[in-house]
Amino acid sequence: FFYYLNGLVFKLNKNDFTASVSYSPKSKGNIFIPRSINNNDQKFIVISIGNGSFKNNANINSVLISDDSELKIIHKNAFLSTKISSIVIPPKLEKLEDGGVKELRIYSMLRYIQTTKTLPILAHTLTSLQNAVCIVL
Repeated sequence: FFYYLNGLVFKLNKNDFTASVSYSPKSKGNIFIPRSINNNDQKFIVISIGNGSFKNNANINSVLISDDSELKIIHKNAFLSTKISSIVIPPKLEKLEDGGVKELRIYSMLRYIQTTKTLPILAHTLTSLQNAVCIVL
């Protein structure tokens, strides 16, 4: 089933109490993706940003992901054709599918929380981004 929060639509999985950002039709400005979603006294941990979740959403400026995030995967084309100027990649991210951040607009800035686990993802992402400014914290 789905849960709506601040313009984002999350798909909630009752079997393992996880959540995924599904799409963002009404999101605008600076977006915050929380560590978890509370629904009917149950906590669902956000573990992924789904395929095309923010696709073609020109109203979003930036995406901030909770510092204590359990986000493990950003799926293909999650940010395709957006105007996002910054995104923070959380330290527990394990997989960034091809095209996950590929089409961020020119002059985009990616901020990374540097950990051993994210370094391979950072290297892969840097090779897939062209004309982007990247800052490693």
